[in-house]
Amino acid sequence: MSRPSIARWTNDDAPASRREWSLTVAGDTTFTDATQPTVGEDLRAVLADADLSVTNLEAPIAGRGSPISKSGPVNEAVAETPEFVREMGFDAVTLANNHLMDMGPDGLEHTVERCQAEGLETCGVGESPTDALDPLRTDVAGQSVALVNVCEREFGAADRGGPGTAWVGHDDATRVVRAAEETADVVVVIAHGGIEYLPFPPLGHQRRLRSFARTGADLVVGHHPHVPQGWERYEGTPICYSLGNFRYDIPGRTKTEWGLLVDATFAGETLASVDLRPVERRDDAVAFMGERWAVDDHRPYFERVSEITADRDALQAHWQELSVRIFEQRYGRWLRIGTGSDLLSLIRHPLQYLYGERLWSGDDRERELLTLLNLVRNESHRDLIETAMSAKTDDRPDLRTPEVRETVRELLAQTEDKTVYDRPSPAAQLFSAASTRLRESVTRTGKRLHPRSVSDRL
Repeated sequence: MSRPSIARWTNDDAPASRREWSLTVAGDTTFTDATQPTVGEDLRAVLADADLSVTNLEAPIAGRGSPISKSGPVNEAVAETPEFVREMGFDAVTLANNHLMDMGPDGLEHTVERCQAEGLETCGVGESPTDALDPLRTDVAGQSVALVNVCEREFGAADRGGPGTAWVGHDDATRVVRAAEETADVVVVIAHGGIEYLPFPPLGHQRRLRSFARTGADLVVGHHPHVPQGWERYEGTPICYSLGNFRYDIPGRTKTEWGLLVDATFAGETLASVDLRPVERRDDAVAFMGERWAVDDHRPYFERVSEITADRDALQAHWQELSVRIFEQRYGRWLRIGTGSDLLSLIRHPLQYLYGERLWSGDDRERELLTLLNLVRNESHRDLIETAMSAKTDDRPDLRTPEVRETVRELLAQTEDKTVYDRPSPAAQLFSAASTRLRESVTRTGKRLHPRSVSDRL
């Protein structure tokens, strides 16, 4: 059986006498059409043979609910999704992500019901913050396993007196992990967060995932950026910062068409080994990497980002360079939208600055206010903006060197399909921005929106 590995860690102290069992964790998954997905035979065998296999379901199931007001696209998965996921070989889905609440509380309830009817366990959502943070508890090979699933705060976190997703920044998040460590043999944390299409996690996101390792998690796994990021062993606990996509359509984003699968083996309650196995998309098929791309072609990227991520000082310098570049590529435009100073807002409200109070009117400024809300409320968005502004104003020491800039340029070229360095002229950017905003305006009038390019995302 072909099971390529891009990185492997083995615990030499794992007791050989204990019964072994396996856990697999895959990245972001959703289905926007009813085409039956194909899974490579080797990959299907790994998923089916694992004692517990989990993927992130990043959209509510179609059939109930209405689109919520939010910044960014509203996603919805086809009704057949639970069957597709189960047939692929998965036992459970994590639901704490930035899209699960896109169809509101009714969509959440329907999604949980449909998954459970298909025999899929769920976690990461609930009727209250406490309920959403409650781990999925199961017995595997005689071991009690607690799976904690959290996400960053966007639209849909269960922190406003209603149902929603488990928020990574909630005061109880680390306490839940600590309590799970005291009552379960194995604790796994799966966290959804970071910035899309970047090779490194924000410093704050790393700090939060490391805190789960310190608190008692045996394994920490992340996703959301849609591209693979690095991993490290922090105080003995493996942390995988982003698995990238498992099966997720993003038109025009060829660099999101490969990801990682965590293939972990436990000896009783002890983590014995972790393999990160690269997978690739080929049309509607998902399989272990090897036909479309060679594993060795991606290994240098993965080893380099892992080396930098594990070194906090190195990550700080590279994150600073990355933040400045991505601020110039995306966030400056998003801030213009949020403050009503982008081209579309100026056309719609040409006299807005003569009547300052109208700039913040919720009646006709929902688009702008929701954009700004997401930028200031979401942990990773705020981290990037603060880092970029601090570097640009000399508020903090500039840690960027020519070597750091060149490294970021090279690594970012492995994850970002859009231009970041050597950007086009202001006139070309203006035309592109106006076209994007017009397309957003037209698309928002529809009931159902599907994943689109980064220019439409927050």
